[in-house]
Amino acid sequence: MDNFEEKDIDRFWSLIDIKNNNDCWEWKNSLSQDGYGKFKCNKKTLRAHRVSYFLRYGDLPDNLFVCHKCDNPKCCNPEHLFLGTPKQNIQDASSKGHLRGMPNGRKLINAKNGEVYYSVREAVRKLHIKNYKDIYTSIKTNKEHNGIFIKEYTSAVS
Repeated sequence: MDNFEEKDIDRFWSLIDIKNNNDCWEWKNSLSQDGYGKFKCNKKTLRAHRVSYFLRYGDLPDNLFVCHKCDNPKCCNPEHLFLGTPKQNIQDASSKGHLRGMPNGRKLINAKNGEVYYSVREAVRKLHIKNYKDIYTSIKTNKEHNGIFIKEYTSAVS
């Protein structure tokens, strides 16, 4: 992670709604599509929770995630953050029932109307979509599950 100047550090903390140590400190600035804070510094866009962890605890190994105990992607409270492998991150989310869609995280069924949606990767694999234009015409952003899913159209299956 970059070496930050004092002005960058001051600007970073000013963009967080800092409360007491038990509460989430939510990012007040721009967010990524998946809801994580974005901090721009030295011509780079960084995830805000990773910057928070770095400023409190020091260097971050490239192979580890900065995970949230609170499962709030906007949270930058260093007390709510911990390092974990990708597998540990998935296990943590699964143990709390926070995985998106079905337990395998690949398929989502709309309970109201029974429509089936797949993650982009799963749609390409399972639905055998060969023409990526089919994907772009069938993408739906599902805000409830914070993910991009593709509606299962019979015309998209070859």
